[in-house]
Amino acid sequence: MKRARKRLDDARVNAPLISWKVALSIFGIAYLLLVGQAGILASFLDQIPTLIVVLAHYVVCTCVLLAVLFGVFWRYGVGKPLRILSQAARKVAAGDFSVQIPPVRRDGKKDELEVLIEDFNTMARELAGNEMLKSDFIANVSHEIKTPLSIIQSLERSTGWSPTMNTGWHRMPGCAGTFTSPPASRSITSRTISPNRG
Repeated sequence: MKRARKRLDDARVNAPLISWKVALSIFGIAYLLLVGQAGILASFLDQIPTLIVVLAHYVVCTCVLLAVLFGVFWRYGVGKPLRILSQAARKVAAGDFSVQIPPVRRDGKKDELEVLIEDFNTMARELAGNEMLKSDFIANVSHEIKTPLSIIQSLERSTGWSPTMNTGWHRMPGCAGTFTSPPASRSITSRTISPNRG
């Protein structure tokens, strides 16, 4: 189990997701709540029915307070970076690879969310580079295909011979070329082409 955990840990993470300040704040709030509960017990110890009602209200208020505190922490501590990451992912999915997310932490340390944001930025940069390579490749292939096609069109215009896929070379109707036979060539299936003079 320990060996598997070591493989999952990222060496770039140098700060916990929940800092000691947050943990200490949670501990302080829990301590204050326990002191409040002890005060309620001491005040109403001789009045059991009133004590039960007061403790029930205290527990409900405590649960609401803890839920609000947890919600605020989650919304701003974890939810905000995830929302920013989600918006950036939608932009990348739409084809905008120039998206870069700034770091959330200001102290320069990296928790799991910071590492995720760093990996997302690296992915977006790599995709932008791949997109540029793809565009260059398409432009080069397009240029390389246009050159032989323009040579074949020039040959057709000057000689009157036209290459076809099935029958090889044939004289175009209405063209009077200067050659009496087609140029020596091979078809796509690598067999010798004989002129088809129809």
